[in-house]
Amino acid sequence: MQAPPEALYVLDHVSYQHLLPYIKALDSLPSWEQKTMKGRPFV
Repeated sequence: MQAPPEALYVLDHVSYQHLLPYIKALDSLPSWEQKTMKGRPFV
């Protein structure tokens, strides 16, 4: 499975340290909320 172009752009232009708070916030969401977030634009 290939990553979407948006994900590749973010990984090329934003540091892991900057993304970490957002990753932690997504990890804390209940699984049903994560499913509803799918398909929405990345902020």
